[in-house]
Amino acid sequence: MPTACDEAAEERRGRAVIRQVERLRVVYAREFDDRLARHRVCARLAKRSDRQILEIWSVFHRSAGLVGWSPEFRGVLFENDVVILAGGTGRVGGATLRTLHDQGARLAVASRRRESAEQLCAGFPNAIPMVADLADSQSADTLVADTLKQFGRIDAIVNMAGRGKFVPIVDSTTDDLRLNLDGFVITAYNLALAGLRAMLRQDYRDGRRSRGHIVTVTAGSSKDPQPRFGLFGAAKAAVNTLMRGIAREHKGDGIVANAVVLGGVATEAARSYLDAQDFAKAASPDEVARVLAFLASSASDGINGELIDLNARETE
Repeated sequence: MPTACDEAAEERRGRAVIRQVERLRVVYAREFDDRLARHRVCARLAKRSDRQILEIWSVFHRSAGLVGWSPEFRGVLFENDVVILAGGTGRVGGATLRTLHDQGARLAVASRRRESAEQLCAGFPNAIPMVADLADSQSADTLVADTLKQFGRIDAIVNMAGRGKFVPIVDSTTDDLRLNLDGFVITAYNLALAGLRAMLRQDYRDGRRSRGHIVTVTAGSSKDPQPRFGLFGAAKAAVNTLMRGIAREHKGDGIVANAVVLGGVATEAARSYLDAQDFAKAASPDEVARVLAFLASSASDGINGELIDLNARETE
């Protein structure tokens, strides 16, 4: 007849077995996710549609007791959509990369320096670093070609890249103007054009109403520049018009293009020039990232050719 000690030992063994089974279920679920991602790139998993694949994925997670991992329960914006992220090494880039990745995107992260791109991608298995100087049209073309080679398509571009110079107009030179135009307009044009041409060549994904999204970050100075921001604002205004022009010309082709007109952002660097009250009013990097992720996703298909003001709690 079993003793109390025997029963306690048996109960401990039973709990250990349950824990082991749970660990195995998690491991196999992760391996299944990895295999599924590879199949979607290579062969559409026996030529099933994206929706069928998502259903298979969700059923597996439910059967494995991992309901919270299932895409339909996580409410993710992306179904393995391929997104080019440019300017991700800037002050809001990290939050944007994390949000896009957590929402289910596969990412090509572009930077002029490979080391910067690699550092940004560290810890994000679905993000790969790429080198591109967007001021060079051939480099932008190569970025798009390499992304297509790696992933097979491009579903969205999120462009935060650019650099300029703040100078009073009365003290400025044509070199100052050219620096802003080259740093913002030319870079936005080169990447948007290369991406647009690739998107127009690809088929619609099953159940989608767009071929691809192009989202470019501009600034409030594009509408109402403060002193010293005139040349910067002029360049950003040109990017606004570029996004609207793409949308107007290609809405009927399934292209969605928008500009996010960014106000103040509460980065650590902003603490040096914003007082506590203005810092609290500014958009957080995570708030910016969520807006960019939404606009890069098919959930925003109905918003096209718009200048979206992101001013958070600012009133002036």
